[in-house]
Formats: sequence, structure tokens, C-alpha cells
Amino acid sequence: IPPWWTSHIRNDERTTIEVDATVTSSRLGRSAGLSRSHGIETDLIGAFNSEETRPVNADSPLTDDPVLYVNETRSEWGAVSESETPIEMEFDLYNPNLEPYVVTRLGYTIAMNGVELGKGETRDEHVIGPYSTETVPLTTTIRNERLDEWWVTHLDEGTYGHQVSELRIEFHAIVELPTGEELTVPLEELTYEETVTTDIFDEG
Repeated sequence: IPPWWTSHIRNDERTTIEVDATVTSSRLGRSAGLSRSHGIETDLIGAFNSEETRPVNADSPLTDDPVLYVNETRSEWGAVSESETPIEMEFDLYNPNLEPYVVTRLGYTIAMNGVELGKGETRDEHVIGPYSTETVPLTTTIRNERLDEWWVTHLDEGTYGHQVSELRIEFHAIVELPTGEELTVPLEELTYEETVTTDIFDEG
């Protein structure tokens, strides 16, 4: 599955399935060749691109909510390799407060059908001044060796349905307050979910 996945992403999420079969009849003493071609397309991350403004709430007595706003999100596939599939993401964060806020870390978890495909944190600090907007980049990475385990669930009708997957990306931020204290803020408003369906053998 990982080699196919790599080619699928590199080909703009398009795959051509080619089936060549031979049917042989010993009674008739003859064989016949059959071939079929079928294309599939997916769009795993396209809907992540959004200009919707969403508040980021800390739900903490140490600060008033919202601590930040996310004004826009963008994503595109990075340079996929045999071992990993990066997704390059950007968040436009706006600080509505009188004091600057510092995002010290931004983390993520990627799963499909409950199978964890990758997780990590960036450690680049981003200072967001009062009433200012800062673009914060984040590279999320799918570990390709985990794709075989996901594929079993994709074909299992008892999971979400035959050839159906639920992609889920969760985010969190470590925010340093003007007092110097740090808060771990789950970015629930940014949780990305996408349903992916395929029809590999054109079963209908």
C-alpha cells in the first residue's frame, strides 16, 4: 500500500486501476483475455483551506477568552517520499488582546479510521503582538509504514463501510501568556475531519 499511496499523492490524488485477467476453459481448450481500466480520485486536504474566522479559547482562569482567533487556514501536500507524506499547513492567527501572546509550540495528531498515522510538535516560537496577525506554519507528517494497518480498516465494511475512511487531524498549541505562564490549548475549532470513499474495482 505505501508505494501505491506515494504514487497517488504525487499524481494529484489520482490513480488508474488496470486489471488484466485470463479466463481458461480446459473443456473447450481455449483461453480469453480480459482487461479493464478504472480511475479513482480523492481530495483529502482540500477542504482544510478556509477563510472562516474561529475563536481559540483557553478555558482557563489565567486569561480571558478568546486568547486568539484563527482567521484563515491553508494546506498543500509537501514532497512525499517512500517513508513519509508531509502536509504543509499555515494558520493566520490574530491576537485581539492588549498584550502580546507567544505560541511556543504547535502540535498535531493524524488518524484515519482510528489508526494513528502521525503526530508531532513544532518548536518555533511565534510572537503575536496586540491586535496583530501572524502566519504560523506547521508541517504535519503521515508515516507511510502505518498505511497498511489503515488499509485493512478501509476495506472492512464493519468499520465505517466498505472502502470508507474518516480522516481526522487534531491540533493543540502551547501559548505563553503575558505573565510568563504557559497553557496547553486544544484547538478544537480547528479539528479537521474528512470522509474518504473509493471504488477500487468499480463495484458500484
